[in-house]
Amino acid sequence: MNTHFDGIYVAGTLKELQYRGINVEPGLTEDEFRAVERAVGAPLPPDLALLLRTGLPSGEEFPDWRGDPEGEMRRARDWVARAFTFDIDAEQWWFDGWGPRPAGNEAAKRLALEHLSAAPPLVPIYSHRFIPTDPPAFGNPVLSIWQADDSIYYGFDLAHYLHQEFGVPRPPWSARMPPHVPFWGDVFGLLDEDQATGPPDHSRTDSGREWYASLSIDGPYLPDTLSTALGVQPSHIDTDTEGTGFEREDGEWEASPLYT
Repeated sequence: MNTHFDGIYVAGTLKELQYRGINVEPGLTEDEFRAVERAVGAPLPPDLALLLRTGLPSGEEFPDWRGDPEGEMRRARDWVARAFTFDIDAEQWWFDGWGPRPAGNEAAKRLALEHLSAAPPLVPIYSHRFIPTDPPAFGNPVLSIWQADDSIYYGFDLAHYLHQEFGVPRPPWSARMPPHVPFWGDVFGLLDEDQATGPPDHSRTDSGREWYASLSIDGPYLPDTLSTALGVQPSHIDTDTEGTGFEREDGEWEASPLYT
């Protein structure tokens, strides 16, 4: 069971996003959330699910999960498909794990699309960043997908991604190497777990609540339902200060002097 990516961590993250000018709407209702999972065709990873149920980042480049989940997933699948078909046409790209490459590009594209349609769904997060649904667990990495031979990890887990993309402070428990991603890690040629640099630090026990407390801000932004469950009262957004902390070169977390 994950003890880090919890409601308190998510609350602090949403406040950080709001401070950085990102609109955060109320979290998805149960009906809206079910509509998203129907459109995806698989359960959302639990960390992304918690984030979207708590608050919904919205605006340019964010998926419109509340208004058009089916359309968002259709556009996401089209984007990923084009990443492959473009390279098949332009670079004669092929994944050896699919067997011999068909002689013509059109036949190769058809076969590639068959494999992609049977693959675990990818969920768009922002722009061309996606998180895998397999495994259905906390800690899946975030992928930046541009072309079949030009796609990378953009976050070793969701917390690392939010740090990379939006500057949300990276908590000390965030992954220091990416896990293996079934199917997608193979076709994109991403590093397997044993090839990634830097061992994970399993000695860290910081909870999301402790991370949030280190920010020294007034209180979390939470819908009443979740805040009641956590025993935390919602409060206003404090935008009188800048930044919340930083990760030192030695990997340790240090609160910003602005909050001490």
